[in-house]
Amino acid sequence: SCWTPEAMDNTALVRPDSFDVSTEHATPLSEDGRPPVRAMFFVFLAMFQSYAAMQNLQFELKKEMHVDQIGDRAQAFTNAVTMLHVGKLLSRLAHNIVCQCWSPLQRVFISMWFVVCGTVVPPIFILGLKSDWIGWVFISYFGIGVGIGVFEATFLAVITP
Repeated sequence: SCWTPEAMDNTALVRPDSFDVSTEHATPLSEDGRPPVRAMFFVFLAMFQSYAAMQNLQFELKKEMHVDQIGDRAQAFTNAVTMLHVGKLLSRLAHNIVCQCWSPLQRVFISMWFVVCGTVVPPIFILGLKSDWIGWVFISYFGIGVGIGVFEATFLAVITP
């Protein structure tokens, strides 16, 4: 295993000048003989930066859409941003059934498209076209939730020995 104390020497660290995984560097191999793919970190980082940005932009979206702190629109907005977690839950639970025909790499690409599509909804429709329809928030946050849920389940399945 790559995570044994013997394998965790200086050769297991990524050199800043190269992502070379050739055999000339003493990179520890996994049980199936493949080197670790350290570039997966960047995919993980990109996905969760989108997730973090949407969490942090909730108040700005609320302000842009003229949603007060109380009232029916405020409750609808709160329900809409909660769709992120509903999307994550549903996609984690159903991911092995719905995504079984796709390889893990295809699942990652599909999940990334869900996140990209969900992330561009607010800039286009709310900020750009000045729409205050709460449905855009439902669509955006649910799409990001589904993308993150599929990504997390796939990522964990791929990196787990």
